[in-house]
Amino acid sequence: MLLARRIPLLIVLLGLAVLATWQALLHFEQRELERVFARLAASREEQLREALAALDQPLRRWVDHLAAHRDLDTHGSLRPDDWAGLWRIDASGHVALAEPAPGATLPPEPEAAELHAALVGADAAHRHFFLRPAGGPLYEAFAAPLADGGWICGFEIWGSQRLQSISRLAGTYSRLSLLHEEELINVELSRVHLHLPLVDFRGRTVQLLDADYRGDELQEIGGMHGRLAWFFLAALVTLLVTAGWCLRHWLVRPLFQLAASLRSDDPAALGPLLRRRDEFGQLARLLRDAFATRAQLRQTLDERTRLARDLHDGVIQSIYGAGMGLTRARAALPANPAEAARVIGATHATLNAAIADLREFIKQAGASNATAADFAANAAELVRQLQPGGGVELELDVDPALPPRHSPAAQVELYQIVREGASNALRHGRATHLRLRWQATDDGSVFELTDNGAGFVPASATDGSGLGNLAERAAALGGAVQIDSAPGRGTTLRVRLPAAA
Repeated sequence: MLLARRIPLLIVLLGLAVLATWQALLHFEQRELERVFARLAASREEQLREALAALDQPLRRWVDHLAAHRDLDTHGSLRPDDWAGLWRIDASGHVALAEPAPGATLPPEPEAAELHAALVGADAAHRHFFLRPAGGPLYEAFAAPLADGGWICGFEIWGSQRLQSISRLAGTYSRLSLLHEEELINVELSRVHLHLPLVDFRGRTVQLLDADYRGDELQEIGGMHGRLAWFFLAALVTLLVTAGWCLRHWLVRPLFQLAASLRSDDPAALGPLLRRRDEFGQLARLLRDAFATRAQLRQTLDERTRLARDLHDGVIQSIYGAGMGLTRARAALPANPAEAARVIGATHATLNAAIADLREFIKQAGASNATAADFAANAAELVRQLQPGGGVELELDVDPALPPRHSPAAQVELYQIVREGASNALRHGRATHLRLRWQATDDGSVFELTDNGAGFVPASATDGSGLGNLAERAAALGGAVQIDSAPGRGTTLRVRLPAAA
């Protein structure tokens, strides 16, 4: 299957699998949570209200008893433990008598009109409300009507003991906190959270009873939810690992192989891809063909570069030498016709040799004399062709054991170095003496061509391609070229060669 079809198919399958698993998990979890938490929330709320009603009974009985007997000094055994005192409220709503418990304080007296309006309502015989003055404790109050008018209102302080009692009776953990009024039942994962408003006689919330329930049922549901979450995580990790392996095998590794082949400039890394039938196999085969085409092009360019360099260092220098010979012949013709004829003959021979070289270049066979056995004699012949009719003295100092150690191709490069260096010495330096030296050293050999010409500054010699050709030829031999020259003291061209070139 082609890669263009594998990747979309893999993405679709992964998406469907993840969506199906997630939807199943959500549906099951939602159904279980709604059922369990709805039942527990209703049960916890009912238990909390029953616990509050049970704890309110002592205060209610005491206030009812006081309203019926109108004796504030008796029946102390009916008073709740946390009682804070009582009010005697007249028929107009004014607090006629405030009697705090020993060591306790009562809340500030409210507006008589508001209190009267609340107590005369017809909705209940007893009025139950809460008061909390700023910075003070929370008071729970019950008010019972008197037969001759007015009311008896008893107070109880809520503290930590009351909260512990509520928690013990309702099976919840309760606390008092300054919260804004919220919905009565707030269901969250792994707990039931209740907010019961505690209101004053005006019907305004003064405090919220905040209760949490975390029972065994909730822990069981939470544990089941955790197991399902881990199952879903394991399934998702498995899918991702599978997808990662597929993407690596189908996409990433082939890309790395292509990149490695391009980076190393070697088609060998394409071997595993060439057998594939997908897009990467096609790309690998195209890249292999591109490598082959580039190698052929590089070989062609290298051959053209070599031919251009050989033409410059060989035929062109011979033609230039012939031109110099004709110039000498023209100068010698009026005074010495015999000398002029000799120079012309030598020039004619040089031109014939250049023609022969051109024919060899056309055949791409190189210089015909490059592989001759006697290196020193061939080098002398090259110099003679550059200066038809003589005029330059050549000194040879060549170790006869060195040329056989080097390949014919290496000797060709050395011949061309001699040709280029001698041509430069004769044309530009007007040299009359050349010395060719090639001697062995500890790590190879040194090839030198020294002249007595005008010399030059090597750093300023930027025109032409002669010096660049010399450097390229020396590099082809595995060595490096060094030019030692200065105006007025000639030039030494030195090439250090390795043991074998």
